[in-house]
Amino acid sequence: MSIKARLAVHVLAWTASIPVLSVLLTDLDRRGTLSLAKHGVEVAAMALVAWAAWIYWRRVPHAARLLERSARFAIFVLAMLMAAAVALYATFWLIVALYGL
Repeated sequence: MSIKARLAVHVLAWTASIPVLSVLLTDLDRRGTLSLAKHGVEVAAMALVAWAAWIYWRRVPHAARLLERSARFAIFVLAMLMAAAVALYATFWLIVALYGL
């Protein structure tokens, strides 16, 4: 598997985990098992940020020049922000479909 394919698979897995975590946390909150006030959302967000940092560290090829390294970092951050926006949009509609407004 090529470097680009591995990076794409990890980003897609990261993106797909956002709706899954949101539905899980919403379900736990609605059942009263886990109150969202007890830092469940913050822990999930920190885990997603740590996972994104791991993806960058392990899957984005290193560059020798600082300019190229900065460009790759900026592209990675923009791509992850776009993936997160798509995931949050999907999450909203998934939560609406499962639980209503």
